[in-house]
Amino acid sequence: MKTKFITPISRSKMMNRHKLLKSSKNKREPKLTLVAAPAGFGKTTLLTQSRESLLSDGYLVPWISLGADDCSVSNLLRNIVEAIQYAIPTFGARTARIISACARLDVTRTLSDLVEDIRDTEAPLILILDDYHCVSGGETDELIELLLNLAPENFQMIVASRTRPQFGLAALRVRDELREITPTQLRFDLSEASEFLLEIRNLGLNDDQIEKIHQHSEGWVAGLQLASLSLRDPERRDGFIESFSGSLQDIAEYLASDVLNQQPKAVQEFLLRTSVSNRINGELAAYLTGNDNAPTMLEEIERDGLFVSPLDQNRTWYRYHQLFHEFLLAELRRRHPGELVCLYRKTAIWFQKQNLSREAVEYALLAGDFNIVTTLVEQQSWIELMAGRMPQVITSIRRIPDDVRNENPKILYLLGTALYHANSADESDDVLSKMISLVDKQEASAASDESKYLREQTRLLSAGIAIARDDPHKIIELLSDEFYYLSDFERGLACNFLGYALSELGEFGPAAKTLSDGRHYHLLAGSEFGAIYSECFLALTDFSNGNLDHCFARFSPESRSFSKEKYVAPIPQVIQGIVLYQWNRIDEALECLQPNLPLIGEVGFTKLLVFGYTALARISGLHGDHRAAMRCYDLIAAVGARWGAPYERHQALVVGARIAYLLQAERLNEALDHALINDIDVDADTLSLPAEWARKPCRNALTWARLQIATGRPEVTLPVLAELRKLATESRWGMRVLECYILEARARFLQDKIKARSLVDEALAIAAPNHSVRCFVDEGSEIDSLLLDLRQSEIKGWSSSKRSFLEDVTLSIVTEESEEAEVTNNISPVAGLIEPLSDRECQILGLISAGCTNNTISTTLFISLNTVKWHLKNIFGKLGVNNRTSAVAVARQLDLIPM
Repeated sequence: MKTKFITPISRSKMMNRHKLLKSSKNKREPKLTLVAAPAGFGKTTLLTQSRESLLSDGYLVPWISLGADDCSVSNLLRNIVEAIQYAIPTFGARTARIISACARLDVTRTLSDLVEDIRDTEAPLILILDDYHCVSGGETDELIELLLNLAPENFQMIVASRTRPQFGLAALRVRDELREITPTQLRFDLSEASEFLLEIRNLGLNDDQIEKIHQHSEGWVAGLQLASLSLRDPERRDGFIESFSGSLQDIAEYLASDVLNQQPKAVQEFLLRTSVSNRINGELAAYLTGNDNAPTMLEEIERDGLFVSPLDQNRTWYRYHQLFHEFLLAELRRRHPGELVCLYRKTAIWFQKQNLSREAVEYALLAGDFNIVTTLVEQQSWIELMAGRMPQVITSIRRIPDDVRNENPKILYLLGTALYHANSADESDDVLSKMISLVDKQEASAASDESKYLREQTRLLSAGIAIARDDPHKIIELLSDEFYYLSDFERGLACNFLGYALSELGEFGPAAKTLSDGRHYHLLAGSEFGAIYSECFLALTDFSNGNLDHCFARFSPESRSFSKEKYVAPIPQVIQGIVLYQWNRIDEALECLQPNLPLIGEVGFTKLLVFGYTALARISGLHGDHRAAMRCYDLIAAVGARWGAPYERHQALVVGARIAYLLQAERLNEALDHALINDIDVDADTLSLPAEWARKPCRNALTWARLQIATGRPEVTLPVLAELRKLATESRWGMRVLECYILEARARFLQDKIKARSLVDEALAIAAPNHSVRCFVDEGSEIDSLLLDLRQSEIKGWSSSKRSFLEDVTLSIVTEESEEAEVTNNISPVAGLIEPLSDRECQILGLISAGCTNNTISTTLFISLNTVKWHLKNIFGKLGVNNRTSAVAVARQLDLIPM
């Protein structure tokens, strides 16, 4: 149970702050309610009561008790989504999967998804953030400001903080979207102080005594609560009332003399020793204090009002009031300076025994016990690694101080492995260098089985970096020798890497066997993540060979159940989406690709990303959305620019796919420009090809051939295409063989239709068994004409399956032609707009067209500069442009703003 998402519970009778809560019942909640006051002003109590009131009014009210570990933007975003999901289990599954799967979180995209998920919820939702001072400042303030500015009407927020945060309060106030509850409002007035002391605390005080206590405490809630503990003794009341100030300056002395010291010695020691943990239960308290009666003592302490609150309905876990907790820790350091480290270590050990590794590491770090830290992190990281949860591995290991981490080769190995899986090959390479240095030193002192194991791990880590950089030759070089010490999981990784490399070099038989071995090892190790990747590499090998049925069947529900693991589930979906597109099942393909491609953008490998986004681009083009199609290609190019080396071999695939799409869309000039940028010599009369199939030169040659056909020089392509077909056939690249046949048919279309038909006939024979419909439909009018001619002909010797396949292909052609005609006849003024602009985006677009700067827009609309920039990024994306001038020009063409 995530206690930070649970509202604190109190057994004690509480004051009803009805005067403050009354404003919460207005018809429309403000966008932000800010409760800012120092410690002890009852902020959490107010929020708890406010939440109960809002729940009774039908609001959805997620709660987060923030802590220091939430201070990064990524952690805060994750907790916001998880808190809403805790309150609404069906909320935002896609957003949650994205933020969990990504090592490098795209805050803009994730925030946009979160806003849309909130809008889709429709029900009024108020998010409560308690203890915001723990995370306040910098990027977290910017995140909350953006969320407040972008959130839909059904979303509000209540924030409690010891300090006043800096997220655009002035703009919210101008828009009447801010309600502030100040320390002055939080102080008890005299009537509330009287009610608290007489009715809540049951103290027999007279009016003069109550007035003096209220005057001395100035209505400070914690001061009154503390005073009430000492006022239980009638003989001490008058003297106490005269001496008690209730101010923050006197609080430590008061707590020591009139709260802690008045408790029995056993209770004092119990409170001090249990204060080392942020949360406490009876078993942990007994372990820290040696008192078997600890659970009963916790209940008695809560009943006596000693600033402890349960964290769950069953009263299993408790926490001390923050002010009291801080005092107890300070007092523990003063009274028992030598015990603090020991108590932190005991706390770490207890959490370790409960398999609560995160907290165990936290307290081991406080104890400075790095043996426990590294042992725990290593154990947990192996579990996370085998499940594919690479972001968690990276985050966990980076909690270890650099000087400790860099002296532990096992930890470095785990970090490097997680980094290359997260497409951070350069960082992984840096880690590898440090690991090799340590292993060299260890081997120099004394060779052992452990040092030999570590040496094999460095070789495997090197191979992992090579696969992240898409260097199959390097992988084969590194993995050619046997391994003797690796675990089953690691052997599975080695087989996956080697199988992928062999497949990329056309060694499909050995690749299939090696990948099957990898799946076997992963299943032995219990790693579904590794086994899925073995299947993934096998499936892509099937796809490249043209075996679409086999590729799809690897992840069909009949053959094996889909994984629900958020780091694994998107992979089969994307692979099936790629195949479904080839089968012309467009809607099903879109359902697989659109939600899952973003999830593999950070942790998936390059080839799968390239295949997925090129298919999605084609689907966007089919829907008449050219800009969305180009955004898919741009996205892959942007990823490639960030990854560098891993993209170089795949670049030819992406360039070829983009140019093929542009040519089909009758955008010849754009295609020629793109060819020029990517060093494809359109003016060349012939090309020199390698002796065997190599992706980059052969793929570029196919693209060159397309451009020659489009520019009226089909005859120069014939010898090149014939040689390419020979190379592809020898290497058994089935999909490339099919492409060569079809391109050669297009090249012969005008001069030799009989030969062209014969080539299409042969292509149909290759494609029919696996129903590769889009290979023909995406090729344009020449192939359409040849296919329709074949359909009308009586060809002897054709099998029924081949005839049926031809019927399906020609039906697809006729259907698309009729749909295109319908779109042309019914085109709207805003055709091509990726998605509608919001009202705010239209406002900003109008101000841009008037020549306003970002600062002027910010001032005019009472929004922050960051919010303006965020809106501009979305506007540019929706219009398919990258600057203000282009945005205005396109918007005028689409009649979004006046000419």
